[in-house]
Amino acid sequence: MRNNPLVICEAMDEFAAQRDFLINIGPDKAEKIAALIAETKPRVFVELGAYVGYSALFLGNALRNAQKDSHDATNNVVYWSLEADPGFADIIMNIVDLAGLSDVVKVITGKAADSLTRLKEEGKLETVDMLFLDHVEDLEPYYGR
Repeated sequence: MRNNPLVICEAMDEFAAQRDFLINIGPDKAEKIAALIAETKPRVFVELGAYVGYSALFLGNALRNAQKDSHDATNNVVYWSLEADPGFADIIMNIVDLAGLSDVVKVITGKAADSLTRLKEEGKLETVDMLFLDHVEDLEPYYGR
C-alpha cells in the first residue's frame, strides 16, 4: 500500500462494501473528476470537507499525474484538503503520508472559511483552479441542502 494511493482507495472501497459504509465520493465519481483533472491540468485544487481522505488520495494522485509531462512537474502543484474535524484531519495526514502524496496534498485543519482566509493571508493561496465541495455544513446555506 505504501506509495500507492489507488490501492489504498481500493482498500477503502472494499471496507465500505464489506464492513461499514464510508461516506466518500467512490470510484465512479472520482474517475470522472480525475478525467477532468487530466484534461484541464489544474495546479491548485481545493477540497472543502475531506472525511477520511479518499478524495484527497484519488484526486491528489490525479493532480500529480496530470503534471508529470510538465518540465516543472509537481513543483507548483498543490491539493489543499480542508477538514474541520481534527481527528479526521489526523487520519487524512497519516493516510496521505502512507500514499506518498505529502508533496502534493496539504491537509489543513479548521472550518473552511477560516482555513481559506488563513491560506490567503499567509500568501499560500492566491488562485484556485479547481474547487471540490465534498460536504461543508458551513456552506450549505449557500449551495442548498
